[in-house]
Amino acid sequence: MNARCKSRIFNTLFWFATEILLNVTGFDNLADYSEFIFENHSEIEMHLVMMTRSLPQNSRSSLFLIS
Repeated sequence: MNARCKSRIFNTLFWFATEILLNVTGFDNLADYSEFIFENHSEIEMHLVMMTRSLPQNSRSSLFLIS
């Protein structure tokens, strides 16, 4: 096997082992949660803006948009 193939196999096995270790210890869930918290929520904000535009003018004042 050439060095490039060995490197790919090592990297893949290392990634699998790391994922298993993180899942067992529960840190993978923590990482997923932090990615969810810090990701860009622009799609959600755009959906809220489009919803408020489709509402009658008098009902818009009761909505609170969080940005």
